[in-house]
Amino acid sequence: MLTGPELGAAIEAARIKKNVPKNALAKVFGISAPSVNGWVATGRIDKSKLIEVIRYFSDVVGPEHWGLVGDDAEMLKLAPVLGPAGSAADAVLQMLAKAGKLTPEAASASCQR
Repeated sequence: MLTGPELGAAIEAARIKKNVPKNALAKVFGISAPSVNGWVATGRIDKSKLIEVIRYFSDVVGPEHWGLVGDDAEMLKLAPVLGPAGSAADAVLQMLAKAGKLTPEAASASCQR
C-alpha cells in the first residue's frame, strides 16, 4: 500500500485519468476542496475515505496503482463484509501491517487527514 507523497501522487494520477476536477471530487466524498489538495500534497487521507477512494477510481486504475498486489489486492474484496467504511479501512490496513506490507506507523500516518 502506498503511503505519504506516493499515495498523494496516486490519488492525483487517478483523478486526472478519470478527468474529475478537485472540487467535484470533494463533493463526491463530502469534503472541502482544500482537503483534496491535502490528500494530493501529503497522501494523508482519513481512513474512513481510503477504501472509498480506491473503489471510486477502480474504473480507471487497478489495485496495483495503489501498491496493492496479489493477496493485498484480494483484501479489498473483503472490505464490504467487514462493516462500515472506517472499520473496513482499519481492517485492511491492519491486515497489511500484519503481513509486513505496511508498518503500523505508516498505516496510521497514511490514513490521517
